[in-house]
Amino acid sequence: MSGPPHSPFARLRDAFAAACRVRTPRELEAALDGIARLIGETLGYRSVVINVHRPAWDDFIASTVHGDDEVRAALLGTTHSWAEWAPLLHDRFNRRGAQIILGEDSAEVADRVGTTYTPAGTGRSDDPNAYDPEDMYLVVMRDNDGEPIGILSVDEPMSGRRPTDDAIDGLVTVAGFAGLAIAQAQEAARVAGHSAALEHLLAVSSQIADARSADVVQRAVCNGIRDALGFERVAALLTQPDGHLRAAATSGWDPEDPALQITFTGKDFERIMQPQFEQQGCYLLEHEDAASILELGEDGSYRSRMNGHGPLAWSRHWLVVPMRGLDGVLRGLIWADDPVDRLVPAT
Repeated sequence: MSGPPHSPFARLRDAFAAACRVRTPRELEAALDGIARLIGETLGYRSVVINVHRPAWDDFIASTVHGDDEVRAALLGTTHSWAEWAPLLHDRFNRRGAQIILGEDSAEVADRVGTTYTPAGTGRSDDPNAYDPEDMYLVVMRDNDGEPIGILSVDEPMSGRRPTDDAIDGLVTVAGFAGLAIAQAQEAARVAGHSAALEHLLAVSSQIADARSADVVQRAVCNGIRDALGFERVAALLTQPDGHLRAAATSGWDPEDPALQITFTGKDFERIMQPQFEQQGCYLLEHEDAASILELGEDGSYRSRMNGHGPLAWSRHWLVVPMRGLDGVLRGLIWADDPVDRLVPAT
């Protein structure tokens, strides 16, 4: 039996359905807005903030804020690093799947947390169950693999009371809807990216089939990697008779860029093509590893432009694909750099 159109149960059902339908960034924004409003109006909080994890920066951005103008002005678009959230996510604050940091405990962690909003209040009550403006109520949202993808924060309970166990259970449940919406959007983006990549690679295949010269093939390959795999700069480097590598084709890269005036030989690059760096026929190295092997010195000579921050981020990585002849001899390599999403490619 379904409830009235505007009953809490009907709104919960609608919010879950909306989360399941999310595919695009616009749909995600609408779903999170609806969930934040639902939490505020149904669970009784004047302020609701949904912070979404950004893998390229390994931080969280307050993308959705439900509350008055003062709250929105203070928090919307602010970012917090893992280091800033960590003190609030300690196990000792966990209660029924939420992080409940009471006012009397918040002082010891407040100086390690970034931008926050503390509503005006009349101070602490002698009633231990009364809401304290220094209280913090959080829920970490996770994807199907258990990885954090967002953090829900609520404040100013309309009841003026700290949340009961039942209230916390409701908050954790609805936070799961927001997590589902974020996960759905991420998965849809991944699938769309794969589909677009296949389309681009098929287009490249047709260009190669119609090509009349090696130059055309090399340019088509560089353009295909750029468009299909999302790298801003790609170069095809061929081994010359003297053993040195020369840029034969580029995409998104000025052929005269000093970075492409390479003094290394193919044999030099063979040194970085070690089994521990191999991923599906490509070689992906952190800058420090490549610089050490090639003896570039501490700084090296080249810096990527599309670097991020954190364990999933691109940070001056090296990504090369060897091109070998039928005899196994290295004829050249493809060098891809500056991923559009600032992330290390997933295996």
